[in-house]
Amino acid sequence: MLNNTDLQKIDLRNVDLDSALLEGANFQDANLQETNFTNANLTSVDLRNANLQGFNFQDASLQSANLHGVNLKGVNFNGANLRLANLSSADLSDASFNNVQLSRANLDEADLSNTKFRYINLESASLRFANLRFADFRGANLQNTDFSDAIFTDANFESADLRKANLRGVRFINTDINSTNNINLTGTNLSDAILLHAVYKDTQLENAILCNTTLRDGLISNRDCHDISNSNENELIGEILCGGYSQDPNPEFGDYINRRLMLSATIETDNGEFKLWIRETDGRFLLKLNQNLVVQEAYSVEGVEYLPWNLVAYDGSPMQINQDGSFLLVMMVSTRSSCEFRGKLEFLGDAETKLFSN
Repeated sequence: MLNNTDLQKIDLRNVDLDSALLEGANFQDANLQETNFTNANLTSVDLRNANLQGFNFQDASLQSANLHGVNLKGVNFNGANLRLANLSSADLSDASFNNVQLSRANLDEADLSNTKFRYINLESASLRFANLRFADFRGANLQNTDFSDAIFTDANFESADLRKANLRGVRFINTDINSTNNINLTGTNLSDAILLHAVYKDTQLENAILCNTTLRDGLISNRDCHDISNSNENELIGEILCGGYSQDPNPEFGDYINRRLMLSATIETDNGEFKLWIRETDGRFLLKLNQNLVVQEAYSVEGVEYLPWNLVAYDGSPMQINQDGSFLLVMMVSTRSSCEFRGKLEFLGDAETKLFSN
């Protein structure tokens, strides 16, 4: 039993750890080439920067594991439990995920080209900005999955369930989302999506959400923009209040000049620190926080562009996060402007454990 053991930089090449108990172990920078972890309990393990060449995760328990940025090209995850796992920025090209549990996992910015997700559960997972070239989602449960700004090239969605999935800003290239393939788009958010090269029937979009959506003929559909605007108050999980300062040395922060609705907020671990993603009605923000929840970097995200904020006037006041997800952050976002971010966020991967383990 090696639960919660520090195994950084260990060499376990060709070792057979079939059915081993390794919950919470730290394998950062370890050499795990050709190591056999079949049926192993790897819950909440840290595998960042580990050498996983020829690695076998079949039927392993990897719930809440940290695999951020790891090279997992061609790895076999068949039958594994990856619920709440952090796979952001990982290379998962050619990997196999058949019959895998990936609900609420974080695969943001991951390379998922040629990856097989057949008949798996990806409900409420996050695949923002992911590369999904030739990805195979046949029969997958994709309900409430966030694909924001991802690119689907020659992807396969036959019999997939995309109900209430977020496809905001997605680009479809030579991808078939035709209802004859039993693809369910009921309640699917296609706002800002580009469907120019997608295969679909017009009747299939009747129950999807269209706002600034580029259709096959090049026309822009704003059919549901009014409904989205009216429903934002019901979907509100927080708000952003911003105001500019005058020359008054003691300004009232309560004199806000701009209020925007917060539609989602998530926090995840990132190399021992944290990344906070906030989506509001007009865009998305990324804030990088240290272990004390002090903002180190902040960006407005427009497509694949990250536009940095000027934090020269930020005084280093930490973000406040409670275990129920409620949070508050008040900070200067430029030399003359301040913003208050207030709402309720979702913990991804092992973020909640890292924040409240003490």
